[in-house]
Amino acid sequence: MKRFGVPLIALLIVALSAAVYAAVPPDKAVINSIQKLKPGVPFDHRAHVMRAADCKECHHKMGEERKCSACHFGAKLKDVYHRQCKNCHKKQGKGPTRCEGCHKK
Repeated sequence: MKRFGVPLIALLIVALSAAVYAAVPPDKAVINSIQKLKPGVPFDHRAHVMRAADCKECHHKMGEERKCSACHFGAKLKDVYHRQCKNCHKKQGKGPTRCEGCHKK
């Protein structure tokens, strides 16, 4: 049994490290899953993480899947992005609230 202990522990460490790495979102992304008429929206996740008190401010359901599109689809997803982002920007008094502020040409 002892000869399996060290490899088993090493395997667990690798598996946990991979799970943590997979859960970390990219620093920057482009939200373009629903764009039809306007260009995608560059999104600086790192900057938003630094401003938010808690991840649940944006990700109201913190499960395995953290993407909005996991629960919200199509026009509903577009409404969620617009409502969530614009309302927060207005509340904070920072960030764009008009189309061209996010959808750069």
